[in-house]
Amino acid sequence: MLNDAEKSTVFSFAAGLPSNPVMMAGTATADILQYFAFAVRMAQEVAYVFGRPSIFNEDGALTEAG
Repeated sequence: MLNDAEKSTVFSFAAGLPSNPVMMAGTATADILQYFAFAVRMAQEVAYVFGRPSIFNEDGALTEAG
């Protein structure tokens, strides 16, 4: 099983492979989305370490404190 850093590295590498400008628009979008998903996941893990059960409210929206 890959850890988080390895997953991020693999997805970033795969997103950077295509050099066609048409393909680049889609892969750049995917790379940006996976970066932010990774950042939110890391924020959730850090919040958990410091005693917060979740950075999201019951509706699934990010809270001000989160």
